[in-house]
Amino acid sequence: METALREFEEELGARLTCVPFPLAKVRQAGGKWVEAFAVEADFDCATLRSNSFAVEWPPRSGQFQSFPEVEEARWMTFDDARTLMLPSQLPILDALEEKLSG
Repeated sequence: METALREFEEELGARLTCVPFPLAKVRQAGGKWVEAFAVEADFDCATLRSNSFAVEWPPRSGQFQSFPEVEEARWMTFDDARTLMLPSQLPILDALEEKLSG
């Protein structure tokens, strides 16, 4: 849970004032395990302030550039989200939809 709170703040630039609840734990196609949490709260997508990471770019150039970890935030329907998510992460969306309908 501490990791979820830290990641939320780092990637969106906002601090949660309520406690997230666990949704699902999935294994991505590359083998990495992802544990997802959700929270009901207001978030203005225009206030997104993501942390950044440095990577050698172009590859093997010896030059490093900084890029935001999260480029954009937006609200969307479940159907729209399904077209944008990685197939291995779809069970997270399914768990959220089930939680909200139940």
